[in-house]
Amino acid sequence: MVVISIATFFLIHYINYYFLVVDGRPARELVDFAQYLRIVLSHTSMRFRVARGPASGPVDLGSWGYVYAVLQIVGFAIGGVAIYWHLTTAPYCKRCSKYLVAKHTQTRYTTDSDQIGQIATLMRQSALAGRLQDAIAAHASGGSEASGADPKFRSQVEIKRCRECDQHWVKFTVSRRAENEWKVMWGFQDFIAEPIGAAEASTR
Repeated sequence: MVVISIATFFLIHYINYYFLVVDGRPARELVDFAQYLRIVLSHTSMRFRVARGPASGPVDLGSWGYVYAVLQIVGFAIGGVAIYWHLTTAPYCKRCSKYLVAKHTQTRYTTDSDQIGQIATLMRQSALAGRLQDAIAAHASGGSEASGADPKFRSQVEIKRCRECDQHWVKFTVSRRAENEWKVMWGFQDFIAEPIGAAEASTR
C-alpha cells in the first residue's frame, strides 16, 4: 500500500508528461520522463503569504523543488500507512478472511454516573459469561436514545456480520465525555455464533 501511494505521485507527473504538447510536439518525443521530472521539480514555484497579508509573486524554488517533492512523496506514503493501520484495527472474519459489514448500532446517553455504572456492570457480567444477547437487552433498557443538551456518559453496542458465513460480531463500549471527545472507560468485543437481529438490538 505504501509503494502504491508513492507510485501515485510519479503516476500523476507521468500523466501530465504523456499528454503535454510543446510547440505542437508531444513532450515525450523531446525528453524522457526522468529529464521531464528534473525540469518540473527544479522549476517549481510557489506563492507565500504572511498572516492575512497579500500573497507574494511566484517564487521559483530551484533545487528546493526536490525537497518539496520529497515532502509530497512522504505525504503520499503517510496516507498509505494510515489506511493500513485503519484496516488492521477493523474487525474481520477469520473463517472467510472477509471484513465485517455493519448491521446495527445501539447508543444510549445519560448524565447519571450511578446508572451508567450499573449498566456497565451488568453488560460486563453478561458479556464475560457469554450471554451477549442478555447484555444487549440490558443496554437497551438504560439511558436515553437522544443525546440531549450535554450528556456526560455514552454506552454503545455495535453489531457487525460476515457476508459469507453470517457470523456476528458484537462490541460494547462505555464512554465519558471529556470536553468535545468521548473517552472509552470500558470496552468488550467478541464473536457470536447465532445471528442477532433487530428484536435484540434497536437501531439508530
